[in-house]
Amino acid sequence: SSSRPPPASLVSPRRPPTERGKNTFMAKDIMSEQQGSEGGGDRVEEAQMEEAKRLQAEKPCIDSALKNFLSLKLTTGLMEGDENTVDPATTQGCARVLLRTLNRLELPNAPAWGLQHPQKDNESGMEFMTRISNYKVLHALWTQCSKAGQKPGRLLGRSALAMVFPEVEAAIFNDLPGSLSVARATEEQLRDFVEEFREILVTQDVRTPEDGVGSSYAELVWAENFQAALSAKQAARRAEASERAKRASTADDIAAEMKAALASGAGYSASSSVTVEEVQD
Repeated sequence: SSSRPPPASLVSPRRPPTERGKNTFMAKDIMSEQQGSEGGGDRVEEAQMEEAKRLQAEKPCIDSALKNFLSLKLTTGLMEGDENTVDPATTQGCARVLLRTLNRLELPNAPAWGLQHPQKDNESGMEFMTRISNYKVLHALWTQCSKAGQKPGRLLGRSALAMVFPEVEAAIFNDLPGSLSVARATEEQLRDFVEEFREILVTQDVRTPEDGVGSSYAELVWAENFQAALSAKQAARRAEASERAKRASTADDIAAEMKAALASGAGYSASSSVTVEEVQD
């Protein structure tokens, strides 16, 4: 009746979470809504429940990973070819476009998405059905984010982004004039930025130059604790450089000793540090 009080969500809007652990909706709520809309009743399949929980638990969130990417990209010399081309304002503008497009994205339903991403040649029927099922879970989470006035970029992580990145990329370039206006960048700059972020999204091992912070750019961007991961990479680089210096010094000492022995014509002295061992077949 009209005397019944309105739902609590209409009285006091949910506050957007400030941390990944403060989601304001639960996986079971998401899955119940999804299955209800698909005529599946109240039964929630365990696999889908686990997938919903996994997606919500992934760290860092997309928003944080993009900030990590910016931090590295804006540091001179961390990426090949960036030394003379990285402009902070342009780079931040490109990041703004990517994140804004993602948070405003309306995902297609599972049947439409399945047609856009059909079964691959090396993908079994079961694997394809699992991929569709996982997308249904993500679609439900994404839809609930929008209904709750929350941003997917602050609640979801790498797996979710990898699944929808083709849609994000298409949306950016389908509205190219608008995207360029927001980014204040050229089309080439925007495409380069999106391509670089896509690369660190889909691979675990993107190499940086020899003078970079570490061997895996993606590992840093998607680290749960960026500063700790960065410090560890820097320490590893210093240790590696020190070890190389020691090896070079040892090689120089051996070469000098050999040169002196040959020049004297006396062969190696008894105190020589150089030893030769017989290799057994």
